[in-house]
Amino acid sequence: MRARLGTVFDVLIAVTGLLSVTIGCNLLNKAPASPGITPTSAAVELTVTLTARQAPTPTSLPQPGELEQPPLITPSPVDPVCVQPQAIQPFAPVAFPGLPQAVQDYLNQGATDTELDEALYNLGVANQPRAVAPADLTGDGKTDTVVSVFDPASPSLPPAGMLLIYVCRDNHYELAYQESPDPGFGAPGIRYLQDLNADSRAELVAGTPLCGASTCFEDIEILAWNGDAFENRMQGSSNDLPFPSIEVVDPDGDGIFDLQVTGSGGGSIGAGPPRNLARIWSYQAGSGVWLAEETVPQPSNYRIHVLHDADVLARQGEYDQALMLYQRVVNDTTLDDWLDPEKERSTLAAYARYKMFIIYSLKNQDEFAGTLMQEMTSAYPQGDPLHPYVEMAMAFQQGYETEGTLEAGCASARAYANDHPAEILEGLGPVTY
Repeated sequence: MRARLGTVFDVLIAVTGLLSVTIGCNLLNKAPASPGITPTSAAVELTVTLTARQAPTPTSLPQPGELEQPPLITPSPVDPVCVQPQAIQPFAPVAFPGLPQAVQDYLNQGATDTELDEALYNLGVANQPRAVAPADLTGDGKTDTVVSVFDPASPSLPPAGMLLIYVCRDNHYELAYQESPDPGFGAPGIRYLQDLNADSRAELVAGTPLCGASTCFEDIEILAWNGDAFENRMQGSSNDLPFPSIEVVDPDGDGIFDLQVTGSGGGSIGAGPPRNLARIWSYQAGSGVWLAEETVPQPSNYRIHVLHDADVLARQGEYDQALMLYQRVVNDTTLDDWLDPEKERSTLAAYARYKMFIIYSLKNQDEFAGTLMQEMTSAYPQGDPLHPYVEMAMAFQQGYETEGTLEAGCASARAYANDHPAEILEGLGPVTY
């Protein structure tokens, strides 16, 4: 994380749905800152086989290649099958609350995961994208079974349901975990089932959906076996990321997986221009949990989002890169706008020019600053609805030159913006975005 340097000058903050536009020098620093299912390995028992033999009578030193080889050590893998197949009775229809016991009884007849999946599908309760998933979750080499079912009688959308985990103990299945979400939430779904931290035990990534009028979220958890029970090892919430895409990623190929959740923007026009936001949970070896890192905005072609990115670069002291993006806001006709393209293009361009003027002033590039001021005065003459941006730039210049400090320039510009909210605030605020 880069440290936030410099003084804070904040003319205003206009919330724009997912992010905010900040007018002023709090975005600037005086100095730049430096820039679905993987089988797990089974435990093995080692059987040593020794053959009795007569000791040889030494006659001379052995020559290379004549030395006796040690006895072979033959690994005896654990049979992953928990219950050997028997005469399996058909899965009888049962009321939804009775499913946990019915599934356990069916598994303890020796039914395979494929047979159980088919039975749940025929019963009309198999959840998507997968209802049954086998893996070794406890590390004993035996296959455990994860089950996700929904209640067809549920009035909610998505329908309520249950997440069940059956572990193998002494060659039979026992229900070790049952999750029934609160009212309003859908059935927990199986997202990933694989070893995420190289401990020879599979972890379960499960997601419980919740939908409003136009937007759906998902409460994600990483369930892991602690030797006695299953517990959620994921720290922090994902239920603020709309319509999430869920991935397990291993960018450095070390066998330790991160969880990446990318929200794709709200489903209503009131949420503003949609922008994907990615959040990564990284594994912490010391605590055994996955910890959320910062949320990173993904590339966007909306003009307002390019402006946000320019503001971030300016705040980090990356002035040259920020200037390039501000120029795109002013000149790039391929960028997307929102509800009123013509008005938005002109308003955001005026704001971008104002921010460019501040950067040129901070970089002591007086010639560029003077040229830009002439350009703004010509583009937004007296009486133009956007002329207040010219006056706000002049206010900054007056304070900056009078006191010789960034703080003074920012205070002067802030005072002007506060005195002209209709001219400065509304075009950048939630009424527009």
